Amino acid sequence: MCVTETMSQKSNSDNLLQTKNEMHSHVAVLRLGRGRFRVFDIQHSSTQWGSTTYEDIDLKLLARTYDLKPTFVSVYLDMEDEKRMSYFSKRVKMCESILRNDKDLYANFVSSVERIRNYLNSYENADLRTKGLAKGLPDSMPKGLAIFSSNVKNFFECYELPFKFENAFIVDTSPYIRYLARELESWENYCILHLDKNHANIYIASSVKIFDVDNIEKDILHHHRKGGMSQMRYQRLYDGKVLHFYKEVAEDLQRIVKEEGLEKIIIAGPHDAKSQILSHLPIHIQKKIVGNVDLSINTEIGKILDETLTVLQKAESAEDRELVNALHNEVLREGLGIYGLEAIFSALKEGNVDTLIIEKGKVVKGEKCENCGKVREIKEPKAGKCEECGSQMYIVDVFEEMIELAERIDAKVRFVAPSEDIESLGGAGAFLRFARK
Repeated sequence: MCVTETMSQKSNSDNLLQTKNEMHSHVAVLRLGRGRFRVFDIQHSSTQWGSTTYEDIDLKLLARTYDLKPTFVSVYLDMEDEKRMSYFSKRVKMCESILRNDKDLYANFVSSVERIRNYLNSYENADLRTKGLAKGLPDSMPKGLAIFSSNVKNFFECYELPFKFENAFIVDTSPYIRYLARELESWENYCILHLDKNHANIYIASSVKIFDVDNIEKDILHHHRKGGMSQMRYQRLYDGKVLHFYKEVAEDLQRIVKEEGLEKIIIAGPHDAKSQILSHLPIHIQKKIVGNVDLSINTEIGKILDETLTVLQKAESAEDRELVNALHNEVLREGLGIYGLEAIFSALKEGNVDTLIIEKGKVVKGEKCENCGKVREIKEPKAGKCEECGSQMYIVDVFEEMIELAERIDAKVRFVAPSEDIESLGGAGAFLRFARK
């Protein structure tokens, strides 16, 4: 018997679910991935509690937006850091001192920062900060802000998100999307099937939230009159009820995984129940199972999240190793794997990259000519002239340039944990869409 419905069946205005566990009945959980976040509408100069979701964050739009000169200001803020505004002001002054000698760049910078500052001032206003609490949504306040502004391009985008960023303030020829892309890539929802032979809970979870989307409970012949039926008959009826229960759980799991587009499943519960349910799941669902954990059906939600996250992180680490190992093998046999800045940029410009692999946290400084697009790695910042066309070069984050090109050609971007294997490739590599000539 389903006592709650999947989120896709709820109205757009109903983005909260209340857990059915009485011990947590006072906790409202906010759905991530398809939840609502506050979005600032610059055209109307107002802050609204809108329907911005992960799907609404258009990395391709950000990647395809650029200028020949560094006219874009990108700001990432940790909203739990009390010194964030001090950091912001300090970076503004530093950049002003550098850009002051270029009249046009300086004027654009001042105007672009002013739009950001106006937004931040409205956000810091006490009435706005308490708006979520007034609506009874204590978790609705964002933990991180990502803001992109260019006055000369009449461009302003702001995302208020439930995960934290490290404070960053970047002036570049395009919106700096690396931090946003990295967080979105790692913020994947997953499914938890938590069951024993009488109960089953199906959750959709992220790395900080968990929401109960389905609950099935059956009385599997626990109450019968003593001597009312033979042991053999009772066992047959009992086995039949259990079989039907697992079948119903399997059907609900398949439906939810399909409706929500989930790619990873973790099964939690006693050993017997976990073994039994597997025989009722089709192969394509079994392939999505990344691990399991022993948990009582009465385990609290917080414990469920902690235990399954550990399983998920181990699975993702294994995926990283397999991906980098596959890249090594493709490079060795001169197949569809490449590495090296020149080879990767060449393939990206040709539209021949299927998956770009980037080492998390690694930064490679370089220069880029916005006239011909030439990118080269440099040891020390110097922003000289382009060797190809003689135009001015600008200091860039080389991996950021790769990510932007990848988004423009609809290539997948994967961020992998630091390791000797990915470091041996310079921190980046790619799988091609088709073999090189």
